[in-house]
Amino acid sequence: MDYALALSSRLAANGIHGQLIVYRWHIRNTQIEGSHVFVKYHLPDKTEWIVDNEIAHPKAAPANVSPLDRIFLLSNAKSAPVDVKLEEGLNHLGYC
Repeated sequence: MDYALALSSRLAANGIHGQLIVYRWHIRNTQIEGSHVFVKYHLPDKTEWIVDNEIAHPKAAPANVSPLDRIFLLSNAKSAPVDVKLEEGLNHLGYC
């Protein structure tokens, strides 16, 4: 969360709107679960990017990708045995 908040603040200081995307995850057939947050932002050229502290570089997100597909785009593992649930109440946070 600290990374995402700091990045959103830095983007906002440069005139780029960033939105925090928060989700919970659970590895199927285990007791292992947790939560994670990443930042979605748009550049002036209308491209959308996603980034978090677990990838080396931001990734471009296709314009019509769903929120869940953005999560799997970060991990490059769409077939992972993980259940994901967006934290809708928190996903309206953003920096302008």
